Amino acid sequence: MAHREKCGPSRRRLRIGPDPAGVRCVSDAATFARTAVVRLSAIEFWERYSYYTTFTLLALFASAPVASGGLGWSAPQSLRFFGVYLLAVQVTPIVGGWAADRVIGMGRSLRLGAAALVAGHSLLAVAATLPWLVLGDGFRLLDHVAGAGLTMATFDPAGLKGAAATRYLLLSMCFYLGVAAIALGNGLFKPILTVIVGRLPHPDAAARTAAFTTFFLYINIGGLLSVLLGGWLAQNYGWAWAFAGSAMGMAIAIVTALALNDRYISPFTERGGMAHDDTRDPSADDKPFVISVALLLALLVLCSTFSFQSYGFVSLFTARFVARDVSGFVIPPAWFTALNPITIMILTPLLLRWWKRGGPGSSWSTVQHIAAALLLMAIGFLPLVAAARTTAEKGLASPLWVAASIMAIAASELLYSPAGMAASTRLAPARYATLAIGSQGAAIGLGAWLSGQLGAVAFEGDKASVMGMIALATSLAGGALLLGRRMFARFDL
Repeated sequence: MAHREKCGPSRRRLRIGPDPAGVRCVSDAATFARTAVVRLSAIEFWERYSYYTTFTLLALFASAPVASGGLGWSAPQSLRFFGVYLLAVQVTPIVGGWAADRVIGMGRSLRLGAAALVAGHSLLAVAATLPWLVLGDGFRLLDHVAGAGLTMATFDPAGLKGAAATRYLLLSMCFYLGVAAIALGNGLFKPILTVIVGRLPHPDAAARTAAFTTFFLYINIGGLLSVLLGGWLAQNYGWAWAFAGSAMGMAIAIVTALALNDRYISPFTERGGMAHDDTRDPSADDKPFVISVALLLALLVLCSTFSFQSYGFVSLFTARFVARDVSGFVIPPAWFTALNPITIMILTPLLLRWWKRGGPGSSWSTVQHIAAALLLMAIGFLPLVAAARTTAEKGLASPLWVAASIMAIAASELLYSPAGMAASTRLAPARYATLAIGSQGAAIGLGAWLSGQLGAVAFEGDKASVMGMIALATSLAGGALLLGRRMFARFDL
């Protein structure tokens, strides 16, 4: 049941959830919305810290030598698995969104997803711990695996016997169950907060986009903490401590959600969303929404295919081909990824202030935001071309090339990602809100998977040529969207 408060003379009742009885006393709807965004972002901050720690380290963990506690996979194999992982964590929100709208309700989806995420990160921590534990013969599992010339987590302990073979299989099971639990938990958890932010009483479309830009800022603050703290833990204490930190971050997110539940979560989720009031199949009136969302999802696939190169390909390229030794201190590869959230943290307040004053871009359409993002990406891939050519000719590349690339691509994400989230919540009927957000995640996941495949091709072939072709493709795509923006305007994009 929704809480019913008695409002004082300076306050009024405002319906802030899908339930007509779900009202709260507020003095100003816009102020309530801004406050709610910041407080909900605190939950997202810790969840994203958890997510991005594993996100940043997974390919590095998979490709690290067995002797150092990694899985010992090749770089292309690690990138392909990383792409599959990203596809899984982004596609599951479709199923999770449908379940939240139609079956279990948004509140229960949030709780079950959080529990699955804690379990998944904990299982990865266990998988990273097992190679170091001493067996009965006085040797560790990693000693046996390295001595046999094997890699970890393949379910094929060829050449291993007894306790070593058993522990090898246990490690494989923990690793894949952990990844699966993270994918499941992300599917149940991730769409809910985004839908709630979209349902807040924003006064207009510009305020909605600004709210999602703020939400995106907190996502990236969590991402910054993950790459700094997670990278430091992995380098100094091992992979297991970094993954355990992910589990702890998710546990803090759960505690924060419980503290904010009554005022900022329950009113929007207690009835499971509008789908429980109207379960009709899409009618003729829904066709414009379907077409608009389909076009939006296609554009997000395009953007994420290229922007995710700054995580998978660039992380491995930095680890192997970039000069990271500064006066005897070797910079962890994960720290370069920190430039992404740092750039977003610096640019977001400036961009919000610029838009508030009505500067250029404050009234851009969704397609104009995405076109500008693609053009920025094109600029961001040019330094990677230079870095790849340097490694081919002289050996290690300057870290400045990689830094410039990551910062430009981060700026592009700030343009297309919040605009995409705002458009999804704006275009979708209430009964499909969570499903629409889940579909957006799936589109990004498909792009992430394609990014992993493309990164593997680049790693195996001429890196400079592939990065150059990406720069050309993104510039052409951005220009085409600008020329065709009137056509997209017909679909409210």
